[in-house]
Parts: sequence; C-alpha cells; structure tokens
Amino acid sequence: MSNLTVGLDLGTTKVCACAGRKTKEGQIEVVGVGMSPCSGLHHGIVSNVNTVVSAIELALSKVELVVGQGIKSVVVGMAGKSAKGESSLGTIAISKGREITKQDVNRVIETAKAISLAAGTEILHSLPQGYKLDGQAGIEDPSGMSGIKLECDVYIITASQTVIRNLTRCVQKSGFEPTGSPVLGLLAASYSVLSSDEKKLGVCLIDIGGDTTDMGIFIDGNLHCTSSLPVGGDHITTDISVGLRTSFTEAEKIKISAGSCLASLVEEGDTVNVPSLGDGKLQSFPGYAIAGIIEERMEEIFLLLKEELKGFKGLKAGVVLTGGGALLTGMAELGQQVFNMPARIGRPMGLTGLAETVDSPIYAVATGLLVYGIKNQARHLPANPISKIGRGMKNFFSDLFE
Repeated sequence: MSNLTVGLDLGTTKVCACAGRKTKEGQIEVVGVGMSPCSGLHHGIVSNVNTVVSAIELALSKVELVVGQGIKSVVVGMAGKSAKGESSLGTIAISKGREITKQDVNRVIETAKAISLAAGTEILHSLPQGYKLDGQAGIEDPSGMSGIKLECDVYIITASQTVIRNLTRCVQKSGFEPTGSPVLGLLAASYSVLSSDEKKLGVCLIDIGGDTTDMGIFIDGNLHCTSSLPVGGDHITTDISVGLRTSFTEAEKIKISAGSCLASLVEEGDTVNVPSLGDGKLQSFPGYAIAGIIEERMEEIFLLLKEELKGFKGLKAGVVLTGGGALLTGMAELGQQVFNMPARIGRPMGLTGLAETVDSPIYAVATGLLVYGIKNQARHLPANPISKIGRGMKNFFSDLFE
C-alpha cells in the first residue's frame, strides 16, 4: 500500500493515529486506526518522555498491523496551549506593474513573517487571510494580475521551541520521523470536521480535550483567531470525583456512562450507584445532580470562550464542538443555549474506507492531520536548490531593471 499518510494526535489522555491515502477518484480513504491511553502530556507539553514514547509505539503498532506495512513518517499534531496567534501585514512593490507570479505571492507572505518573535519561539503556521492589490481588497489569489503594490494580511501562529523539540524527540524515540513541523491540532481538526461553506460563512470551532479547550474562529474561509483555556474534560471528572466523593477512575466511568451537560435532559427518578472513596460502599445519587455538576463546569468554559467572541460578529454557521469532551449528552444543546447561535457536534466528514470507525469527535484531530498531510504533501517535498536559486535570481534582476 503505497503513498500512505499517517496523522498522529498526541492528546492528554490518549494517542490516536490514523492512516490513509488519496484514491484515484480524489477521495481520502482511511485504511488504519490505532489508539492507546497516554498520561505523559500536560496541557500539550511533554511531562514524561517514556510514557509518551510507549503510547506512540502502541498506537502506531496497531495501525501497522491493520495496514500490513511499516510506517516511517507521521504528521504530528500539538495542542494550542503553547501556541500564540497574531496578524501581520506584508507589503512588496511590483516593478512597473508587471504580472504577479507565485514567487511574488510567496515573497509578500515572507515579508509578513518578518516579525519580532518572543524568545524561545518559532513560527508554526503562516496563514494568508487575503490580498490587496493597489489598495483593492477581497483578492483571494493575485497570481496573474498586474499591479504595483501587493499586500497580504497573514495570521501567524508561533509556538514554543522547547515544546516542539520535545514532541519531535518523543516521535523519533518511538522509531518514526515527523513530516515537517507539528500542526496545530485545532487547525488540523478544521480540515476534518468543518465544511468549506461553514468556514466562509463564519464558524467557531471548539475542541474540548482532556486538560485544554481550544477555540478557533474561521471567517471567509480562513482561520482568524485562536485561543486556549487550561481546562477540559478531566476537570469535569475531578468535579464529579469531589462532588460524589469517589475515585477519579469511577468518576470518569460515571461521566461517560451517565453524564449529561443539561440537568433538564435527565429523566426524573434516574439514579446512579457510586462507590465511595475508601470503603467502596455504594451510594445512590440522582442523575440530575451529576448532570448539574457537569453543566456548571461546561457553562463556565463556554462563558469564558464567549468573552473571546465579543469582537467577532456574523458567525452565521454558529459553533462546532469536537474532541472527546463533545461526546457528553446535551453538549450541542448547552452550546446553543450559552452562545445563542446554532451548535452541532463535529465529526470527521468526507472520508471513505474505515469512515465508520472514525465517526466520532474523538478522531477529529487525527483524521484532520491525515487530510492536512495529504493536501500539503507538496510542501514537504525537498526543493531543487538550483531551480530555487534560479527563480530567485530571475525575479531579483527583473525587479532591478524593469
């Protein structure tokens, strides 16, 4: 099975790998999936190398078993806690209004990337928001047009070099090679769970992980803003554990089997038997009480994110909720209630092969990394240094003497 691309989602509670390829018909076929528990990351930062390495090895060995071949490289995802985003404007002059080339487009993006970076950080993504040509806005691609002044608004995402190096080291110690730099998990998920229409209309994507909740705002097809909260599904589990005086493990089971984000959705008379800390004696709690604990925490998270949305109007496609935390009953209903706009659960779309296996918000980032990797393969191919120098010299002398 040739041309295999593998997305590797390094999460707080799990490592998830998804392998696939592009078919002759242009579709993306999922051919292998592997998942393993992981406790070696905290807020997306490696806290125990050996634990993460073991989890990566287990998840990818499961994929290799399914696809029947070895894996060499993977597209790695990272959480948004250590990533920061900012807008930057790039501007270049086009001599005598000649026709704009792809090299000019790349050059204006490079000028936008010439920003002052915080110590110990590097650029992870540079995402063009749109172009202006001689003051005319609304240009998606200026290639082939003529003008004198080309501008580009670029959303630049930076991340900690230490975080990137340690994630890379874990992957390499597992016996695999990262394909390029890590990809922001939220950006990857957008490739899998958002439609192009949603991105154009304006949509808020919220990825609820184990100990982080990441949010991205997409307008006119582009990512315009990102933010991250150091709170997620594990905090809900802790709330249940404290509120019901039971172990974290039991609280997690209760959250998954009987948890709801809205107490109003729980039927009257529903009860849950909960083993007490220490003696393990069973106690009976009403279902609405457990739902109340979950609802309080999720409402708090949503209200904090809602504050971030104040500067953005016209998100006509509403809110899309994804990640493992989005599996809780009533999550979309609570989202719609708090954000006062349409809300849905984001599941991977447009895939073939093992599509039913990954039909869950848990696989949003892993499948998104797969799609991202396939769509951006050309960027990872080594450039021909001679032709690159030749093109640069040609443009240099063209601008100099025209």
